[in-house]
Amino acid sequence: MPFYFIQHWENWNGSNLEVAETWKLPLQKIVIAPWLQDLATNLGEPSEYIPNSVDSGAFGMDNPIENRNSKSLLMTYHSMDSKGGKDGLSVINQILWKHGDALITVFGTGPAPVKLPIQVQYVRNPSQSTLRSLYNNTSIFLTTSLSEGWGLPASEADDVRSHGGGYGCGWTSSFHD
Repeated sequence: MPFYFIQHWENWNGSNLEVAETWKLPLQKIVIAPWLQDLATNLGEPSEYIPNSVDSGAFGMDNPIENRNSKSLLMTYHSMDSKGGKDGLSVINQILWKHGDALITVFGTGPAPVKLPIQVQYVRNPSQSTLRSLYNNTSIFLTTSLSEGWGLPASEADDVRSHGGGYGCGWTSSFHD
């Protein structure tokens, strides 16, 4: 049977009604998080929950947290409003104001944010091995997304035991399932 792989309530290119109509299509629904399964149930649609996972071979811990600079922070950035990038930049500016010696790195798929402070390193489209290194050399991972299906970067950071901070936005309910 054909299936619909649901990773989020993807309404950034359409209305909530249009998204709900796609969920009503005669397809087997596979969801990646319990909160998405709850949405399916509320729409009267059966679904199967198959959680995402992190490949520990790709994102394992190489550098124990106690060996990392305690003032090192890593954040993923996206310009979409729901990803909270502006909030993250505000937090970074506050950290730098109080802790000028903080080591901060931001990564993303697009160009560096225009308002990124000069002392912050930006890594565009990091490879898997570069991401592993970034996670393993950072004590704090900041996630600013206001809405996520799963929260994969935060899950990857958790796999190397970076301390995390961010908003509760759906995926946090299934973060350690």
